[in-house]
Amino acid sequence: MGTLGAKNLKEMQQVEVVIAPSLLTEGKVYQKAQQLGMGK
Repeated sequence: MGTLGAKNLKEMQQVEVVIAPSLLTEGKVYQKAQQLGMGK
């Protein structure tokens, strides 16, 4: 609930869900394309 910014269950159920890349994989496509970091 804290991640969503909801104070209670009712607010949590009304949150709009957006599909986004996870923090763990964010930027890996760019690293691979540029041959940087772990994308080497």
